[in-house]
Amino acid sequence: MTGRILVAEDRPAHRAALDAALRAGFFDPAMVATMPELVARARAEVPDAFLLRGDLGGEACLDLCAKLRRMPATADVPILLTLPGSQAQSVPRALAAGADDALLRPVPDALLVARLRGLVRGKLQLDELRLRDALARDHADLSAPVGWSRGDPFAPPAGLLPGMAEAPSRWAGADDAEAVASAPYRFAVQADGANGRVALLAAPGDARGALRRALAAVLGPARLVARAAEAEAVLLDVRAVAPEMAARLAHRLRGDPATRHAVWMALLPPGCEALRAELLDRGAGDCLCAPATHDTALAEEVALRLGALLRRAAAAEALRRALAVGERLPVIDPLTGLFSRRYAEGYLARLATNPAGGRRPFGLLLVEPDRFEVVRDRLGDPAADMVLRAAANRLRGHLRGGDVLARMRGEEFLAILPDTDADTAARIAASLCHVMADAPLLQPGGAPVEVTLGIGIALSDPSAPATASDLLEAAAQALGAARAAGPNRSALAPRPAA
Repeated sequence: MTGRILVAEDRPAHRAALDAALRAGFFDPAMVATMPELVARARAEVPDAFLLRGDLGGEACLDLCAKLRRMPATADVPILLTLPGSQAQSVPRALAAGADDALLRPVPDALLVARLRGLVRGKLQLDELRLRDALARDHADLSAPVGWSRGDPFAPPAGLLPGMAEAPSRWAGADDAEAVASAPYRFAVQADGANGRVALLAAPGDARGALRRALAAVLGPARLVARAAEAEAVLLDVRAVAPEMAARLAHRLRGDPATRHAVWMALLPPGCEALRAELLDRGAGDCLCAPATHDTALAEEVALRLGALLRRAAAAEALRRALAVGERLPVIDPLTGLFSRRYAEGYLARLATNPAGGRRPFGLLLVEPDRFEVVRDRLGDPAADMVLRAAANRLRGHLRGGDVLARMRGEEFLAILPDTDADTAARIAASLCHVMADAPLLQPGGAPVEVTLGIGIALSDPSAPATASDLLEAAAQALGAARAAGPNRSALAPRPAA
């Protein structure tokens, strides 16, 4: 992942060390020494994240966080502070001022890069949703983004992660992932500034009850509702068991459609900094290493962190609901349920000319089943269309959440892959070829139909921007090369000239 990080650090030696660490993490850092410089740079070019020395300028740094949150251009840009190791008591104040996190120095490079990567990933996903929503509204002539509330007729059916709403019971063993998933305690809170509910997964016992009481004292009893039907955020407290269980639970959350969009935070024992970095890279919204105490101070900090996660999650959820409404509009291909060619071409044009997106490469996959005309001649159009719909569903199920898949014409599909380099695009193309050839598709009546793919890959070049038409032409030429090489092949096009 790439991203531009605006760094405020007044010590030259520390600036050099941060620059090296961030570049090793594939970020593009820009350094300033004072807070006025940072504000001026942010107004000239909005970064993907801020990294601030929290004691730079004393109390003024907290005022700067609040100011950045009030500026429309930077209101959603993540802010990461670093504080002296002796100032742990200042972390909640930094969070309350608008920082997304505050790490205590010295910060291991792996943890710093993982935290920034997670924050930037969340911002880029939100940017992509906004771009797609704006394009859908343009095509549908909607005057404002469509929000979502409980009871919205377009909201999906409520669902639960299996085993996550049962009455509390004892775990069979600390190392048994199935037991962990089948017996958590669940309750809901509404964090300040965010209408969202939180499910707590923790080992039964006094510690769990103490954490629940501490959070209730901070948030108020009215904000704590036992056994919520669903949650927008999940708090995994694994301090009383094997910390590695957090990764297993998180994998389970991500694998269930009912919870795949829920944000999650992990509470780990002290000294688990390496695991903390790993969980952040796995998609954790936040991770905190804390002693196994459940006092008001910890509850206040947890509530502040969850509030920040829930605000971002609420914005993303509203945009997803807007896009769900868009699926009932002409931007959707009626046969496959994918985006239409018109939508894909408009989205691609916006992505190619988007100033922020222009700093990051993106990829195109032009996908066409091999010799599908033989299938159509043998089965007839109605049955062949059913096979094509099944192929579209399989393709959609094996792309990433932020990717856009559209039907362009006939049997031709286009996958647009934001924030993707050549190696990643090639891996995705190879994976699609494999999953399509691995098992036959079923036509009406259940008879299997073998389908393989030809895929042309084209990549944008941030140093030499190309038009959407140039990129589509490059992908078409690569598709021709793939099909000439034989069935179930992909080919990468040379990057087009500007």
